[in-house]
Amino acid sequence: MSRLLRVMRGHLHFLVLVTALIVVMTYPTIFYVFDPDVFWLPTTVQDVWTKIWNIWYGKLLVTGQAEFLYTDLMFYPEGVSLAYHTFSIPHILVAGVLETFMPVDKAYNLAYLFFIFTAALSAYVYLLYLFRNKWIGLFGAVIFGCSSYVIGRPSQPDVTIVATIPLSLYFFHRAVLEKRWSLAALSGFLTGATAFIGIYSYVCLLMALGLFIFYFALRRWRHPGFWLRVIALLVIAGSIGMLRVYPMLRDVDSLEHALAKNHGEESNNDLLQYFVNLDHPFTTPFFREFFGLKIHPRHNTSYLGYIPLALIIFGFTRSAYRRKMLLWLYLMIPFLVLRLGTALTINGQRYDAIVLPKQLLDNLFPSIFAAIYSPDYFYSGALIPLAVLSCYGLLTILRVMSKRLRFSFIVLVVLATACEYYVARDDFFLADQQLAFLDWLATEGDQDSIRLIHVPMGRVNAKRFNFYQTLSGHPHAEGVADRTPPAAYSYINSNLLLGTWIASESIQCQLKNESQYLAAIDALARDGFSHVLMHRQLWNSPYVADSFLSTHASYQDDFSAIYRLSDLRHSCPKHTPGHDA
Repeated sequence: MSRLLRVMRGHLHFLVLVTALIVVMTYPTIFYVFDPDVFWLPTTVQDVWTKIWNIWYGKLLVTGQAEFLYTDLMFYPEGVSLAYHTFSIPHILVAGVLETFMPVDKAYNLAYLFFIFTAALSAYVYLLYLFRNKWIGLFGAVIFGCSSYVIGRPSQPDVTIVATIPLSLYFFHRAVLEKRWSLAALSGFLTGATAFIGIYSYVCLLMALGLFIFYFALRRWRHPGFWLRVIALLVIAGSIGMLRVYPMLRDVDSLEHALAKNHGEESNNDLLQYFVNLDHPFTTPFFREFFGLKIHPRHNTSYLGYIPLALIIFGFTRSAYRRKMLLWLYLMIPFLVLRLGTALTINGQRYDAIVLPKQLLDNLFPSIFAAIYSPDYFYSGALIPLAVLSCYGLLTILRVMSKRLRFSFIVLVVLATACEYYVARDDFFLADQQLAFLDWLATEGDQDSIRLIHVPMGRVNAKRFNFYQTLSGHPHAEGVADRTPPAAYSYINSNLLLGTWIASESIQCQLKNESQYLAAIDALARDGFSHVLMHRQLWNSPYVADSFLSTHASYQDDFSAIYRLSDLRHSCPKHTPGHDA
């Protein structure tokens, strides 16, 4: 413990300043972590509900109550393949442990802050090794950990947990220079483990390592020890990663569906996003007018920053740094180009005649590159080279500056860069009254036999229903798994009621359809469904609300209504034989 405290004191500048920056840049996240009376999340993106479901499902996996690659807790009774579903193991573990001490929203928010810190720390470790200067390392760590890619996507921890990228490069770099097998093995382990964090990050890390290996191979290709360490790294990384990748490749039907998802609908690949922080509350209005911006991305994840770009230019003016910087420029450019997608897009205008490398890679390796339908994920590979290049630029300026001013200048540049990277925070509040239906449901007898149908159906609402499942535990008819295979909807489409609701339409029991209506209810009852939950304030609710106009609810409030299947049967015309069977 005393040794740990000594190490921490030596890097107190990093611990204090980075922690303070994370608190400010994610405001008011930290304050809601300690507010027990408010359910709050730092995002309105619906993916957050699936990530919370992952935490809950992870606990079931650990306790042997669920399967890793299949579940019938959603898309009940037939279930759904989870081969393509992203379980970010570090997030599940950290948030799951935190949830034993605090409500799930607090655990999720604290895990979000924790992984931002780990990203900055991982970059700091590598930069400290490269520059032997803890203040330079601090600056680069802020570029990496406080970038819009890491800090601006709280709904996707599987994408923004990127600490393994600089650490894998760090251990491989040391393994080459120090000729140590253990470091090569550690780099391979971290690389392979990244497949259990996020597949996109895994692909980008493999690419970064491949570029790194190629660079060193040009200089050490005659050294057998170098190749043996590279082979050891790749074998370890591939063996571990294949445990996650093989089930995806084996599921051929799901693979074809995954490759076709959003085909031709690339997003967040505009060239101007490198130069405009579209989510900055102060600079965005100016740049929108200056550039005449027409783009409105879902996420602002790839802003380079004018301060880092200016520093990189300064760095190249010093001949002593130029050769070293060319290595990192070589590592960064492929990711920046791939992030532009299959064709150049500028200010929302796509120029199909200007074909980019991703289109070639999509055709050559569709199982890898075509599946990455949103090219902004490639930006993760550019982060550490951007940080290193910027650090060389900062060193160039510091060399001509008096020692008396250096400390103040570094702190100023750190703060200015963090300010430049700031992105506006979304707020999502969930009132207790919106969950009151779960309290009533908990009073129903034989809780183990409850099976739910949530409406309005559809992928957007189903993400919220996944969250409700984490609170009740009851299986339900729909749900969301990443790259949900079309076969998962076969049961829904085969039932008259479910098929109507998934189409966002209403259906009532009338004389012209009463036999089909009752047959659909009987089929649902035979398969164990017990309740239909109508959520009045969710997406598309007006389109299905007429389904329950003549049905008496067993429970209702301003937000929800619950109908037993018998309630739906009793809504049929009174003179219809068998309506009250």
